Amino acid sequence: MRVQNISNGQSVLITYPIACITFPEYNIANSAHAAQIFAEILDYAARTVRYEVQSEKLEFLNWPMKQRLTYLIKSEMADSFPGSVFTNGGCRGTVTTTATEYDC
Repeated sequence: MRVQNISNGQSVLITYPIACITFPEYNIANSAHAAQIFAEILDYAARTVRYEVQSEKLEFLNWPMKQRLTYLIKSEMADSFPGSVFTNGGCRGTVTTTATEYDC
């Protein structure tokens, strides 16, 4: 996710090179459905972080922005899909993996 500071034109790229996104099987049809749901959650979180940076509620630094983005992703997943998990790093155990790139 790229965040741009409107006042000076600088931008910061926030990345999760490898992440594990796990949804409980209820309410999820397949891996494509899970990917779509996560893309919507990521889009919501990215829009929120950008808004908070532009309104100066959030400091324009990589680490605080990444922490806030992670918090928003995890909160939205927990609220909308109890039991879901977002972790920075590869999946463990018998979790079905699907390589998908997200950009927002």
